[in-house]
Amino acid sequence: MGSYVKERNALDSIDHEILNLLARRSKVVGKIGTKKEKDGRPIKDCEREQTQLTALTAEAEKLGLSPYHVTRIYREILGYSVKQQETGVRLPSKKAKTRVAYLGIEGSNTHSAASRHYGAAASPIHLSGYVSFREVFEAVINGETDYGVVPIENTIAGSINEVYDLLSRYNLSIVGEEILSIEHCMLAVEEVALSDIRVVYSHPQALTQCADFFSGLTRCRIEARSDTATAAKLVSEKGDKTCVAIASEDAAAEYNLKVIRRHMSNQRRNYTRFIAIAREPAPYNGGLDYKTSMVFSLLHKTGSLEKCLRLLSEHNINMTKLESRPRPHMPWEYLFYLDVEGSVSGNGLKNALDAMWKHTSYLKVLGSYPVTRSGKGERVVPRIETGGDKTSDTTCPVIEKKPSKRVSREHREENTIVRVGGAVDIGRGFTIIAGPCAVESREQIHETASYIRQAGAHILRGGAYKPRSSPYSFQGLKEEGLTYLREAGEEAGLPTVTEVMEPSQVHLVAGGADMLQVGARNMQNFPLLSAVGEIDKPVLLKRGMMASIDELLLAAEYIVARGNRQVVLCERGIRTFETSTRNTLDLSAVVVLKERTHLPVIVDPSHALGVARWITPLAKAAMACGADGVMIEVHNAPEKALCDGKQSLTYVQFGELMQELTALAKGLGLEPAGREGKPV
Repeated sequence: MGSYVKERNALDSIDHEILNLLARRSKVVGKIGTKKEKDGRPIKDCEREQTQLTALTAEAEKLGLSPYHVTRIYREILGYSVKQQETGVRLPSKKAKTRVAYLGIEGSNTHSAASRHYGAAASPIHLSGYVSFREVFEAVINGETDYGVVPIENTIAGSINEVYDLLSRYNLSIVGEEILSIEHCMLAVEEVALSDIRVVYSHPQALTQCADFFSGLTRCRIEARSDTATAAKLVSEKGDKTCVAIASEDAAAEYNLKVIRRHMSNQRRNYTRFIAIAREPAPYNGGLDYKTSMVFSLLHKTGSLEKCLRLLSEHNINMTKLESRPRPHMPWEYLFYLDVEGSVSGNGLKNALDAMWKHTSYLKVLGSYPVTRSGKGERVVPRIETGGDKTSDTTCPVIEKKPSKRVSREHREENTIVRVGGAVDIGRGFTIIAGPCAVESREQIHETASYIRQAGAHILRGGAYKPRSSPYSFQGLKEEGLTYLREAGEEAGLPTVTEVMEPSQVHLVAGGADMLQVGARNMQNFPLLSAVGEIDKPVLLKRGMMASIDELLLAAEYIVARGNRQVVLCERGIRTFETSTRNTLDLSAVVVLKERTHLPVIVDPSHALGVARWITPLAKAAMACGADGVMIEVHNAPEKALCDGKQSLTYVQFGELMQELTALAKGLGLEPAGREGKPV
């Protein structure tokens, strides 16, 4: 050992000198980045980088070094420089920590991806591991962390469906991606023969990617764990040589395990793509290449998908991925997940999405973000916001146009049909929505659902959350009521609609009802409108008591602009000087709305009148003036109702109303809307 001390000290000194030179280089890179940003120049200069690499390899040959290895080293250095300029890194940094959530524990592949992706951030990085994909998403939503990193697809096992479902459900944006070459290794506490292995631990994705190898092991069992590093930690803690983990070499070093076999994957070239998610979209930087991810559902019409893809081609947009997933709560309907080159900040993609909207029932941009590789393979990373002014357009889904553009007849001449619960099409025929103002008990809602189903109603209504003028009035059974409503609808075979009152309730209510109602008091609750616009569920939007038709259309535009075009408008009466009725039913609004918008329009005479005996004539008038349906309050004992009993029909009155509407429909040449898209 003593004979190497001098040489090793010399190597240590050289390594320190290299580090100091890299630090000096980093400062210069930062200055160049500042000038490029000021001058509006692209961050990447591929021609200069290639010239530089050519000169360096020639110099390497003169110095007796391998041009191949020098090129690899400098590609990493140049890649880091791009990261540094893009993130605005100025070393050393004294800013607050950037918090990043990832799946698993230290040593997992996602931990490696997060470390790599945010390694050149302007602020120190604090990484926090979580045990499930959902927990990572919720940590970002709740503000526990600034970003989250999760895997989304693998070249062997394919897409990670749970992550795609969470992207569709949560209002988060993809702000970056990272691609890692995955080498699965078999780890154990000591060398062990394959025939002696009894248990194999790993993440389900890793086990799938190594399935070919395990098909030959007949005497061991396979057990899934939350991530590969957790599996490695478990093997280390057990100390049993018959237990092995499939994980990375980093995990072996982290938990003091031996690598007893490498190259475990079914294919030698195994890559996983990870995405970074955040509460706000990534700011646009014109010096980088971008990718945009989106999710959409199609109108049930021949050629809808072909028309969408053709529009992308006509706008010179290159598609890099397309796949479908089952649409939640809508059997045999599907969501399409699409990746394309480019950013929504560019006019080409903006215009293509604007045109695609006509052929979709739901379209949500999941994010526009820098691609992992640009030009000849150098890696880039998105900017981390550290305060200051934002000069870029960061709102991915919104394509700014004139007011109420997307809900107007100018944008779409053909009437929109809104399918509820996969069973009822509002806008095709005349739809009857009926039920109590509020869900008061399990027995009450089940009995009412059964009766209105027999009488011919199409959708069951019932309030679980009740906004009341008086704080002392019945406020609804809330989650319990939502459960009762869902069970009653399922038992009667009716889709359900109920009111949602605030953004935090949206996902909860969407999980228990087929359609969400935005009440009159919330028509201009813009955060709520945006929240229901982010989900793939039909929305019943009621006109506010003091709202004009223009204001109603603009409220609908808020929802549609966020991607959800499954909107039904509801005229429920407005306040006037007249006191004979609770409100004044504005049937002229139906005629005006049918002329100005392609969205379906229904009428709620119950809330407009406040008097049960006047409901039938006004419901018939709604049908006669062209409404697409009515919403009627029905109660088994109106005199005992906890809210709005005076305007609720009895079972007998509702049955008589249905008979009169059926007769009128025949006279007008109409047919009531049917279940499963067929007339009753």
